[in-house]
Amino acid sequence: MAAVTGYMHLQSVFAPPRPEQQIAAESDDENSIAVNNKLAEVISDDSGKNESQVDEPTNSLQAEQETPVEAFPDVSTEMVALGSSDPDSPWKLLVVTANRGAAIVHVEINSSEHRDLGTTENRQRFGQKISGYLGPLALTDFDTEAGVQVNVVPRGTPAAGAQTLTSGVESGLQKGDVIKEFNDSQIFDVPSFHNALGACQPGDTVHLLVQRFVEGEAEEAHFEVTLEQPRLALIKSEAIFSDEDPNPAAERSFLLGLLQSAGQSSNNPQQNRNTVESLLDRPWEITKRPDESGAEQVVEFSLTLGPGELKKLGQKGRLRIVRRYRLTQATPQEEGSIQARGYHLRMEIEFHNLDDVTTEVAYHLNGPAGLPTEGWWYLYKTHPKMFKSAGARDVVWGSLHGHQLFGCTDISKHAEENPSAPLTKITSTNSEELKYAGVDTQYFAVTVMPDPESESSARPLPFASAVARPVGSLNSKRPKVTNVSFQLKTKSALIGPGETLTQEFLIFAGPKSPRVLADYGLDQLIVYGWFEPVAKLMGYLLHFFYSITTLGVLETGSYGLAIIMLTVLVRGCMFPIGRKQAQMAAKMQELAPEIKKIAEKYKNDMEKKAKAQQELFKKHNHNPLSGCLPMVIQLPVFIGLYRALSVDIGLRGAPLIPGLNWCSNLAAPDQLFYWEPWLFARLGSLTGFLGPFFNILPLFTIAFFLLHQKLFMPPATDDQTAMQQKMMKFMMIFMGVIFFRVAAGLCLYIIASSAWGVAERLLLPKPVPKTNQMSETNSLKKPASGGSNGSSNPNKRTNKKKSKGKR
Repeated sequence: MAAVTGYMHLQSVFAPPRPEQQIAAESDDENSIAVNNKLAEVISDDSGKNESQVDEPTNSLQAEQETPVEAFPDVSTEMVALGSSDPDSPWKLLVVTANRGAAIVHVEINSSEHRDLGTTENRQRFGQKISGYLGPLALTDFDTEAGVQVNVVPRGTPAAGAQTLTSGVESGLQKGDVIKEFNDSQIFDVPSFHNALGACQPGDTVHLLVQRFVEGEAEEAHFEVTLEQPRLALIKSEAIFSDEDPNPAAERSFLLGLLQSAGQSSNNPQQNRNTVESLLDRPWEITKRPDESGAEQVVEFSLTLGPGELKKLGQKGRLRIVRRYRLTQATPQEEGSIQARGYHLRMEIEFHNLDDVTTEVAYHLNGPAGLPTEGWWYLYKTHPKMFKSAGARDVVWGSLHGHQLFGCTDISKHAEENPSAPLTKITSTNSEELKYAGVDTQYFAVTVMPDPESESSARPLPFASAVARPVGSLNSKRPKVTNVSFQLKTKSALIGPGETLTQEFLIFAGPKSPRVLADYGLDQLIVYGWFEPVAKLMGYLLHFFYSITTLGVLETGSYGLAIIMLTVLVRGCMFPIGRKQAQMAAKMQELAPEIKKIAEKYKNDMEKKAKAQQELFKKHNHNPLSGCLPMVIQLPVFIGLYRALSVDIGLRGAPLIPGLNWCSNLAAPDQLFYWEPWLFARLGSLTGFLGPFFNILPLFTIAFFLLHQKLFMPPATDDQTAMQQKMMKFMMIFMGVIFFRVAAGLCLYIIASSAWGVAERLLLPKPVPKTNQMSETNSLKKPASGGSNGSSNPNKRTNKKKSKGKR
């Protein structure tokens, strides 16, 4: 291993891979930034594109020539932002909505505690620095000439704080601005802008040449912008990673469409396309815009359907649909409430019957899409059910039957095997009611649930059925990263003349922290698996020790030290068990000669051999199986600690040694250096057995395992025992290979625990079996008894010597 490592290091220094090879490897990863360094924080505008999802409708209005065409108002495509991207602001989220379909296209967390590790990790694979962050500007190619047009400028972004260098021009980029140059490099289209931005790092100051239209006149202005650390996007468009189309159609989240009847929904997407297309693809009218200075920001979209559109649903009259999103500032003083957290967005849906006849309404609501897939190649996510596997992002729901999860691998497999019916039913019966539904990753989740503060919302959700669905094209090579979502179909409801039907929901978009989830009633999103009480206890102790480290000289605390302190506590509590195990080993070592004699005496008679060994153990009051008891007791502790470290979001992004790129994320492998170009794909790729990074901590783990075995394993008494010991050595090496992609935090615990075990055996006195103690005591007593009973013995020896002398 050392030779191979040295060879690869020398090759990386003297014969690095060509840039073309890096580009090829990068473009092969569909969940990484593409060749042109497209950034996830800049979302593409999907205006003028048709949706490709299986559940969205075709232009069914054209199919009915007898239906009169409605005179739609002329509404342009527009995006509206809620919240702020500033980490110091009272907002926790930045939400970008689009009036095309009244949908959500982008949601990001502005907290510096939850950084974008996916983008960072991918760039480190190729020796690139972290790219700077300008903001989700929804850039599109400018129509008439070179440049990219800005479609939205959210608050708190570096783009909103751009300083003007041209007199008479307001600071900050604005909607409609066209970026012509980036650091004196001409911008032709969106990919060229991503290339220029990807070459910059957080903290860099860049210069922009912007064309701004004032009263129809184009003016050029120069701006200076300081880039920041990229934010973590929980909902984003993944279509920007495609190299085939610079402005592809992207999946929009929480789209709504009308159905003929909830009972008529089927698993066939073609049969489910009986909705009004204008709900999904037509720009809705923005009837209310957010108040920039208010503690609550609201955006409201409205769309009126006339008789021509309702006729195809078998209904009459006119129906006005209102969709409203509310985002409120976090108020930490209200401890224990969801308002103190601020990781939620309220969504209201209203159906206004504008006619004098009763109408029936049933609709479907799509879930979120485009959640992050960071660390999908090394994460071990636990499925609530045994023998089921979870993926990087899965569909979860809570019902009357408890928490359930449908893995993205199963969703992808079902869609691949059933292309005509790719939707997967996730409810057991049509009448089952949901408490929540969402898309879940290892450390974050986006769910929709009834608003707990609303009196009009039904609890549980009154949906007739729910299906899981893949979003976009399937990736059979990497099913664990399949972009998945869900679709909820409601029961039919009657709305009388002039009446209004209102549904209010709460959208949670935040971290899977136990305290945060408890406030939202989503505790079950964290799956500990076996020995859940032990795992929760270990997690509590870990955070307790972390709080102790914050009281020292460290500014932010250290989870590395907390893991070591937790190891000391666990091993200290298990010290009596370890000593008992050492005594058992010493006893077996003492009985080894007798066992060997029995084996030689009865080598051809296994029955007599076993009976003689049992008599030997009974004579010395020794039970050989008692040595297994300590290991059985330690097993729940080890598994519980493993699960606690695997799901604890505190370890995400926590470095072992602050300031070093190595082991900068205790929730991931330590990643000493990148070795994918020098290994076979089956070994060193993202889906390979070892992964794309060389990790040093697993090698220390193997070394401690072998050292512990060499120092403390009793010598073999026969050929069979010797063979078993050799197999154990190979098993230790094999276990190290399996643990090669385990999180660095867990490796740190194993190393600290093994070091404790070695020190315990070497520094403390070796346990002496009771039989040895008794023999030593008897040997000490014999001289004393002999001297008292026969004091003439020395005199006799003296007399003998004297008599010999006389002779």
